[in-house]
Amino acid sequence: MSKLTDSINTFVTGDLVFTRYPPTTRQPIHVTVFLEPRHGLGRSYVHAGAQQLEIADVATYADDKGAGGYLHAHPTDNVLRSRTAEIAQMFAQTVKRTPYGNYPSSADFQRLQLLVESPHASRFTGMVRTTDFGQIPFEFPALVRLLKWTLRAIDNAPLSENRGITCAAFVSICHQVARMLIFFDDVGLTWQPEKIRNCLQKLNGLVESKASLRAELEKIGEDPTRNNKPIYRDQAYREHSNRKLTPAGKSELASKRANVAYDSVPDEARKRLKKNAPSSELEGYWLVIQTEWLGINAAITKSLQDILGDFFFDAKYVSSPILSQRVQTIGWRTVAFNAY
Repeated sequence: MSKLTDSINTFVTGDLVFTRYPPTTRQPIHVTVFLEPRHGLGRSYVHAGAQQLEIADVATYADDKGAGGYLHAHPTDNVLRSRTAEIAQMFAQTVKRTPYGNYPSSADFQRLQLLVESPHASRFTGMVRTTDFGQIPFEFPALVRLLKWTLRAIDNAPLSENRGITCAAFVSICHQVARMLIFFDDVGLTWQPEKIRNCLQKLNGLVESKASLRAELEKIGEDPTRNNKPIYRDQAYREHSNRKLTPAGKSELASKRANVAYDSVPDEARKRLKKNAPSSELEGYWLVIQTEWLGINAAITKSLQDILGDFFFDAKYVSSPILSQRVQTIGWRTVAFNAY
């Protein structure tokens, strides 16, 4: 019988460890980012815990030994693996740690004295609907969120102060942010956060407001412990959370895209942008964002597909079962363990 504890001393920082594996209908699986001993810590891992993002001792992997096995996934890119782990640690150590994505839960509704059935209001309930990557394409709202998360990583700010985040989303966000920061390092943007901040302000003006997005949803109540934040039925669903481009926003980006100096764009990028692929419109918008609002010279721009690679999906809604499938098909070294 293959045991996790027989091999755990070979794991390195940035590896992923899935617990409660393989997936079953009875028990969702969980994913963590492994950390080698450093800064006085023993072997540990970063994850979205029950209450907050946290760094836990690896001995607590035993907590899940009665709920299945484990999957160890080793990203083969050393730089990316290290950067991802660094970002995960930072988000877990911010002053206000991100809660798990189960707010509002049944306990919250009891606390608020709200009698509701199947509210589908937490990020967890939105995430568990995802059964394949075709359901979560990387679209404009995912780009805006990625730039927001990247800026928070640069600022050492909390990842998500109110709604929280689920385990697979947390790991995927850290991978996406690591990839974007590596690109920003190359073009000199990591040390110019104001450019990213100003760009985000511009982008937020091009997408629909949350109020308009949820105007037709049933308001269940408000939570006074979160500045009277409203709670809507079905607010966790992707279609009720992704703020899409307004017609005016599309028009502005399209007009600016027409003015991009394509002659200075690298040949391969230009070929991609001129294809009628599903992502070509988004890649065209991203080219505008890079050149117009981030100040990147067109000759060193890079497509989102090239930046994000195998993590080119809407990270907020990824589920741990499909993420465990993805890491086994992208060239990472993976080993399954059927016991602790």
